[in-house]
Amino acid sequence: MHVVVRLFAGMRERVGRPSIDLDLPAGASVADAVTAVAREANANRCEHAHLMTAINDEYVSMDAKLRDGDELALIPPVSGGQCEVPGGVASSEYVEITSKRLDPSQITARVHNDGNGAVVTFLGVTRDHNLDRRVEYLEYEAYQPMADNVIACLIVEMKQ
Repeated sequence: MHVVVRLFAGMRERVGRPSIDLDLPAGASVADAVTAVAREANANRCEHAHLMTAINDEYVSMDAKLRDGDELALIPPVSGGQCEVPGGVASSEYVEITSKRLDPSQITARVHNDGNGAVVTFLGVTRDHNLDRRVEYLEYEAYQPMADNVIACLIVEMKQ
């Protein structure tokens, strides 16, 4: 069976591309796919014991079985979650995932109105080093379908 494995963060960097196409035997599990990817990345399987895994946008355990045509995502543990949204995806009126440069004043202006009691904007700054290496830039990445779902959940929760 054929499975596409989406890679993020360090695993993507080790493999050198955002995804791997795997041909696995019928009945293979997520753990089998992770082992195959670890071989491709010249990584120790134990290094990825804390990965979160998702099949077709749904979190699953390592023993979940894969099917032909599945998309498996290997997600670092600092990524988002999942919840049920009544009636499907919530409105994204004030939400956008973009690769464009953000202007905080434009974001604030977009959400500000006289009915709001406050608008809070967080600006993070990047230190110039990490693990004894100079930080030259940050690269953010998202598993878009899951990120959209998490954001929809947050919107529902905030409205409640």
